[in-house]
Formats: sequence, C-alpha cells, structure tokens
Amino acid sequence: MSEIKPIQTRYKGYHFRSRLEARYAVFFDALGLDWEYENEGFDLGNGVYYLPDFCVTSIDGSVYYYEIKPKNGACINDKVDALSSIFTKNYNESPEYCRTTYRDIVLLCGDPYLLVIENSHWENFICPRCGFIHPYDQYCFSCDMHTESGRGNPIYDSVIFKGVKYTPSTGNIDFADDISKTRYEVLIMNAALSARSARFEHGQSGA
Repeated sequence: MSEIKPIQTRYKGYHFRSRLEARYAVFFDALGLDWEYENEGFDLGNGVYYLPDFCVTSIDGSVYYYEIKPKNGACINDKVDALSSIFTKNYNESPEYCRTTYRDIVLLCGDPYLLVIENSHWENFICPRCGFIHPYDQYCFSCDMHTESGRGNPIYDSVIFKGVKYTPSTGNIDFADDISKTRYEVLIMNAALSARSARFEHGQSGA
C-alpha cells in the first residue's frame, strides 16, 4: 500500500511540504511576526541533521524555531528535544552571551485554530512582549531574563499586539485592564481563524 502524502502548498513564494505548514505561515503573518521557512539546519551529532520548519525573530533579537506536525497522537519529536537540549546547554555555559542571542524551539501540533481553542491557558500563551508562542509553558523565558521579579512593574504597550497594555513580572504577565485582555484574545483568535480559512488554491495570497 502506497503512503498517503500531504498536499504541498505554495504561499508567499515558499513551497511548503504540507498545507498545515502554510497555515502556520498565515498565522504568523496575522500576528505580525517575521518568519522564514526552513532557513537554517543543525548538526545534532552522530550523523543526524535537522532542518526546523520555521524561524521567527522576535523584536528583541531572540530567535525561535517551530516544528509543525499534525495532531495525531503524542506531540513528541526526538530532533526537537535534541536541539532544545543543545540550546539549553549553550545557555547554561554562557548565560550572558545568550541573553542577547537566546534561541529556543517549540513543537506545534495540529492546526493553529485547534491549538488556540484547546489550550488550557491560551489567553496567555503568546508573549505580548516579543510574540514567542509557548502553548505548553506559561511564561517566556527569554523575556523573563530581562524582567524584574515581583509585582508592581510599569505598564507597557505591547509591540506585538496593538492596543494591549500589560505589566510583567517574572514568570507571569498581567494585563493592565479587561479591555487589553479581551483585545489580546480577539487578535489571537482572529489570527487562528485566518489560518484555518486560508484557501491556497486561489493563489499565493492565502486569501
């Protein structure tokens, strides 16, 4: 029996291996995140090489990689775990250097819409400081390195989410008011809906 392969999809000049990957490109665009597709590979050792799907550079210069997989069972990927371990090792050996060149990788399973609506704390899984998507952790480590511990920090305007005001504390984000929290949630949901409704057969716009 021959293997069933995903439909390859073109969007913004990129040739994605699957429509699911293309939907994440639309999701990143709707959030205003700068992304590149399969731009950098890594040598994991022992003859194993790995090319993550997406590279996103945050507003503070931190670099995040995302591997996209269908939601079919456990969300596990050995190469993602291996690369994450390398990034963690580099940080532990030279934390001051990594404060300005921090890197991390996250495995995103299923389409963006389901990722949003099925997450138990989705209202706080995209960092309003830099745009890092961290659906399985409740804080952004890169931004927390620059945040004073404790409460009572100043109120900031989110660069990623226009009209959203927040006050950070290490390991947590508090929205300045209910309007900011609601706007944040609406912007994320609209991005997820844009990704799900994209009709790539009508051209590379995704519209």
